[in-house]
Amino acid sequence: MRRLTLRLALLGLMLIAGHAHAQTDRFPQKAVRIIVPFTAGQGSDVIARLMGERLSQIWGQPVVVDNKPGANGSIAVDLVVRSPADGHTLLLTSNSPLVISPSIYRKLPYDPQKDLSPVAFVGYADIILVANPKLQARNMKELLAALKADGKASFASPGTGSTSHLTMEIFRKANGLDMVHVPYKGSGPALTDIAGGQVLMMADATPSAAPLIRAGAIRALAMTGPRRSSLLPDIPTAAEFGLNELPAGGWYGVLAPASTPAAVVAKIHADVLSVIARPEIQERMKAQGIEPPPAMPIAQFADFIRTESTYWETTTRRLGLYRQE
Repeated sequence: MRRLTLRLALLGLMLIAGHAHAQTDRFPQKAVRIIVPFTAGQGSDVIARLMGERLSQIWGQPVVVDNKPGANGSIAVDLVVRSPADGHTLLLTSNSPLVISPSIYRKLPYDPQKDLSPVAFVGYADIILVANPKLQARNMKELLAALKADGKASFASPGTGSTSHLTMEIFRKANGLDMVHVPYKGSGPALTDIAGGQVLMMADATPSAAPLIRAGAIRALAMTGPRRSSLLPDIPTAAEFGLNELPAGGWYGVLAPASTPAAVVAKIHADVLSVIARPEIQERMKAQGIEPPPAMPIAQFADFIRTESTYWETTTRRLGLYRQE
């Protein structure tokens, strides 16, 4: 009887292994859609387009990048959550819809901890404090003095609950500033108004801000990361001015709908990391202000998301932004 039980158990394991192998052999069976919650030119869009062509070559199927901006990413995330859990619809997003929005908005249509499966950590980017180029203040020390004297300055963001927004809220609170938040629908229009002088300043990720900095359309004041950027080495860090409270930057990840088969998630994870590890991809990412990360196992990425969620929930409570409608 025991031998029969053992044989049945082994048969069951063989069937499970065979099923998992069959799933990965069959994936993908059609075009894969990568949903990006933001407009073209932002970090998540840049990574998705760099990866898409190479993944298409590996998989032998088209990989389509589909931008679905709006509501700080919640429209795109909800679309992915409601998609079939078969790996053919993926989310490539920055951190804010995953770890900030749940602490800001009471009625999100998704729970990132329950409705999404982490797949791969694919990059991170510094945040840069930028301003209109005609600003008289030439550095952060002069800017702080001007802001305290003004008392009516405004700052832009790509949207309420974005990393850019929260960075400015932390900056404002840490320095006792009274500033007005002007949210936009994406970095592009916000940076355009910074350049035009309609809004004084903002914090934004390197991929979207760097081209305008190089063109002289906006002025960079400080990076929030722990060290100067290799892409923009002349920009000082905020820490050089004694501003140590600001978050180091934003990050990007690939996720799938919850209940996507583990074997499919593992295949996508391995293929994505193989693309990110290619020297030509890393060079192109760095040229856009995105740092390729060391390879991170799926379980570690999931733990990282939970840790980040705790940090941002604590931070939004401290800033008085917790659970808005």
